[in-house]
Amino acid sequence: MVQSTERPARIHIISVRDDIKANKCVVQYAMNFAITEKQIEEQIPDPETGETITQTKTVFEYYQITSELTLDLFLKPFLLDALKHIYEQLEPTVLERISFAAADIPKELDW
Repeated sequence: MVQSTERPARIHIISVRDDIKANKCVVQYAMNFAITEKQIEEQIPDPETGETITQTKTVFEYYQITSELTLDLFLKPFLLDALKHIYEQLEPTVLERISFAAADIPKELDW
């Protein structure tokens, strides 16, 4: 799980490299799933008094999958639509697997 103070986009393009000789476009991207807003309390020292004060801060928690896609250069104009389609198709599967990953496993078993 990733935390950030700014709301992330569902899809973030990290880099795009064009290989003219090979007629390929290589795209690195991140897809963010299950984005939730959360209030957390943070203990920080007061610069004036030196005492510890509690500050409430808004953070966003989400699961992030990073990957790379290689496609023919002539398909580059369709890249954004392709990534949106991939996201929409992956979302139900990822959300289902996130619930599996959240299951608690005890350290010891005794029966």
